[in-house]
Amino acid sequence: GVLVRTTGDIVALSPPLIRLLVGVGFSSLGGGLTLALFVVYLSQVRGIPLQTAGLLLAYQALLGLLLAPLVGWVVDRIGPRPVLVTALLIESVGVLSFGFVTTVQQAAVSATLMAIGNAGIWAPQSALLARLSTPEHRQRVFGLNFMLLNLGLGLGGLIGASILDSDRPSTFTAMYAFNSASFLVYVVAVLTLRGVNGPEAHEPDE
Repeated sequence: GVLVRTTGDIVALSPPLIRLLVGVGFSSLGGGLTLALFVVYLSQVRGIPLQTAGLLLAYQALLGLLLAPLVGWVVDRIGPRPVLVTALLIESVGVLSFGFVTTVQQAAVSATLMAIGNAGIWAPQSALLARLSTPEHRQRVFGLNFMLLNLGLGLGGLIGASILDSDRPSTFTAMYAFNSASFLVYVVAVLTLRGVNGPEAHEPDE
């Protein structure tokens, strides 16, 4: 295993937990490349009116918010791993298609897929982190998870800012393709996990 020192204590990371965290970090790096570009990309690169692009962004956020409780319900009943894999695949398809949109209708379809995928990631990801960590180390494992998330988003943003050019749509398409591939790397990491499938067992009185 790998030992991580946090605030004077040592946390042991099991190989499955390491693979999951690597998937989180890699997908965050891909997401950082394009996270802040939704409206800019649609308006400046694809020529979609700014107001329409803003409405699509609001629609995407609202749809994700509405789907979140449903995702938690599904995780409770079939387990986190299949839900996370499905969500990552949907997100990957949505992000890849977004790099090729040319109309409002196409952008709406891609935004819907990305909203569904993103809404389906957080609950099962948290459940897997909890299952793969011991109670005494769980708080620090979640802290490490968010550190990797922020690090990936920050590095991705820096890389994207140095490469993307609104006069060259191909640079945006390439970044969305890389973002899509980062979710597939995460899928592979999740598929390697064993013993974490199925719903959480509870005592009858719980």
